[in-house]
Amino acid sequence: MVLSMLTSRLFRGSLEREQHRDTTRRQRHNARLKPSRRPVDHRPMVERLEDFVLLSTLPTYPPQTFEISSNVSGVSGAVGVYDHTNATFYVSYVTSTGTQVTASQQYGNASDTIVPLSATITQYGLDVGIYDQTTSTFYVNQWVNATTDNGYSQQYGNASHTIRPISAELTSYGLDVIVFDQTTATFYANQWVNATTNNGYSQQYGNASHTIAPISATLTSYGIDVVIFDPTSSTFYANQWVNATTDNGYSQQYGNASHTIVPLGATLTSYGIDTFIYDVNTSTFYANQWVSATTNNGYSQQYGNASDVIVPLSVTITTYGLDVEIFDQTTSTFYANEWVNATTDNGYSQSLDTSSSSNVPIFLIFTAYGLEAEVFDPSTATFYFNVWSNSTTNTAYYKQFGNASHILTPA
Repeated sequence: MVLSMLTSRLFRGSLEREQHRDTTRRQRHNARLKPSRRPVDHRPMVERLEDFVLLSTLPTYPPQTFEISSNVSGVSGAVGVYDHTNATFYVSYVTSTGTQVTASQQYGNASDTIVPLSATITQYGLDVGIYDQTTSTFYVNQWVNATTDNGYSQQYGNASHTIRPISAELTSYGLDVIVFDQTTATFYANQWVNATTNNGYSQQYGNASHTIAPISATLTSYGIDVVIFDPTSSTFYANQWVNATTDNGYSQQYGNASHTIVPLGATLTSYGIDTFIYDVNTSTFYANQWVSATTNNGYSQQYGNASDVIVPLSVTITTYGLDVEIFDQTTSTFYANEWVNATTDNGYSQSLDTSSSSNVPIFLIFTAYGLEAEVFDPSTATFYFNVWSNSTTNTAYYKQFGNASHILTPA
């Protein structure tokens, strides 16, 4: 059986993804820290490696998270952390019978720089995946029965360079992986074709003296199709192979290069590169969409206090304008803006644990009554969330989980 840990959709950054991101988020976040009426996601995949890449290439971005999933029916109310001090996953959840369970899985060298990728609740234990940045190695551990777990690894990339993990998939032959070497601005892909043979591919793209952000990488029959963002010039670049000997390059400059620009997505279309960015200096979302070979439409939405630390969460092009979501880390408040017609947009907000200005946003969803959200306070190792019961009742909850004196990555 193939365990898809990191799927090709992760860095797609496509317009389709942006247009449907809110729906996807609602479906995914039904799996998060919620009352037992909300089930845990049963898809064994990681959906947030993109956050890690943005975090790694843009140091002002807040800490990454990893994803919890389950292949056991009836599981709900899951929270989790990866404890970097002892290199251990911890997950708390409720079973279908209402039993509270805490599961753990030690995985990784605690003295190395570990990126937790996924934790899947199974009937035997936690299946987990990590990336060891110190050795540039992917590791996956999978339980096959109550007493036996199999480990897999794939070292790929020069560990003395700055390597960014892009994707990893466990197949019947081994781990297929893609990484980005930021030191040389080169993508590398490794693919197993049988039990003894694996093929390597590479694609150098971008100015290695700049801090290049990898947006997407897809291995095709001809080579690696890639999209990158160069913050020095605030330009997206895309390279696409059309046959075994020909690759076409595309570019789209977008944003003020003297500002701090966060790339939110880019899609290569038949007309050009559709792009989404967030300007930190002005707290403004921008979107560029090609509608023909000669016409591209630009959109913008200023949202948030530019003097605060703002985390852009999503941007969607609608018929009327840009629907956007942000997290104001300074005030620990989520904000969402939604256009309902050409002249009217509605704003929503939800504050949680406002005593801390270092909270990590975990999720945000729209409900019929208001915004439901979750944050993680690393100073106390506590999750905070809220649930709307009706139009007037909004109940706050919290769960302390993890050792606050340790370095924790929340799920």
